[in-house]
Amino acid sequence: MVLEFQYFLKSKKVRKITPDKDLAFSLRKDAEKRFMDSLLMEPKYKLENSYEAVRELIDSLMALHGYKTYSHEASISYLAKFKEFNDFEIEQLDIIRQKRNNSKYYGEEIEKEESEKTIFLLKPIFEKLLKILKEKI
Repeated sequence: MVLEFQYFLKSKKVRKITPDKDLAFSLRKDAEKRFMDSLLMEPKYKLENSYEAVRELIDSLMALHGYKTYSHEASISYLAKFKEFNDFEIEQLDIIRQKRNNSKYYGEEIEKEESEKTIFLLKPIFEKLLKILKEKI
């Protein structure tokens, strides 16, 4: 279950900053390249990098709105503020976050089918975030 964004503000895992359009733009550009590169990678890195690209776009959006996060969970919960994202997408992104952590930190294998499913789930989220950001920066 994804916690509400307000929890992360209160626990100081997110802090308010001056909105930073330059940082937001830089993160957006990095995320676009990372996502495209991830499509050509082995399953483990495909999952990890496609997830990271989506997270970078969320962090870009947060920077634009004056937030700095110290938590992947906070980034994911931030999506609930936008009508473009439904509960299913947010929950799936959190599940992918957990799979990425298990792969990256605990050596769990990612099969090709799992990485393809991840791309299938992340691509619409990535595209929605990119559209929102391109309208703003």
